[in-house]
Amino acid sequence: MDRKKVRDILKEYVADLQRRGKSDVYVGHVEKYLSKFATAFDCPLASVTTAEFSKWLWSLKAKDGRSLALRSLFNHQRAVNGLINFAARRKYTPRELSVEFAELETPEPEAPTRAVFTPKAFKTLLHGADSKSLAALVLGGLCGLRTAEIGRLQWDQVKLDQGVVVVDESVAKTQSRRVVPLCDSALAWLNICRKRRGAVCLAPEKVTVRVAAEVGVPWVKNGLRHGYASYRLALVQDAAKVAFECGNSPQMIQAHYRSLVTEAEAREWFSIMPPKSGRKLAPEIETETLNLSGTVSARSERQATGIAHCDRS
Repeated sequence: MDRKKVRDILKEYVADLQRRGKSDVYVGHVEKYLSKFATAFDCPLASVTTAEFSKWLWSLKAKDGRSLALRSLFNHQRAVNGLINFAARRKYTPRELSVEFAELETPEPEAPTRAVFTPKAFKTLLHGADSKSLAALVLGGLCGLRTAEIGRLQWDQVKLDQGVVVVDESVAKTQSRRVVPLCDSALAWLNICRKRRGAVCLAPEKVTVRVAAEVGVPWVKNGLRHGYASYRLALVQDAAKVAFECGNSPQMIQAHYRSLVTEAEAREWFSIMPPKSGRKLAPEIETETLNLSGTVSARSERQATGIAHCDRS
């Protein structure tokens, strides 16, 4: 059996992930977790015991000295299991070691609370957006893209003429290509801010948080994507369909987004349209359409109220 050290196998593992087309974001996370492991265990991987690993895992601390969250411990353990399975395939460790690590007790993080924006708050955000933030709000709230995915998306992947957004392997968190439909309201908003080429929005969270502060809407972290999944599921009643559009599993969609909102609220969410005037956005936030309390002005209230048709063939 090969006596390669953990740090040497880690280099091969990272190279293998890159060769298999895993995204830079995914590889970066794996490398971050495993670098700590390699530093703690400066020895051949085959000599690491499950008892030693468990003691190390549960002793990990955050920068402020507190114990790591269960979600972080879970991610560390999953990364190490991936490294050991890779090593076993390369004959660097015995297959039995993979089985032993797989049978270890796994930290069970609590399911995160899925908070979402209300349709009224989302409407205020959209009507208060400027040219830098509108696309990020639309792609998050009306298409379900992750913040990081929006940051990697290019305008040529937003195909307005076909009514879809192509989230390919270079953009998707899971490295799995998906095609997300653009409902009528998404098309209407994106037509206002579309560009011919280049990045859609390089700092989506920064610009959307700024808009929320400007219009007086309390920011909900991941509230746009969670909102899309919740309202979309309430509207179509099909977890598999929503899971594909979000790049997730049907089980995850069913477990975290079912029954959070009503169908009536979902119809309101997907029917938010731009002002009938159809004017182009100015480079900066147009404060005349909103007052600072976040209440939509009379002009902004005169919007189209037709139901969005999200189920495009």
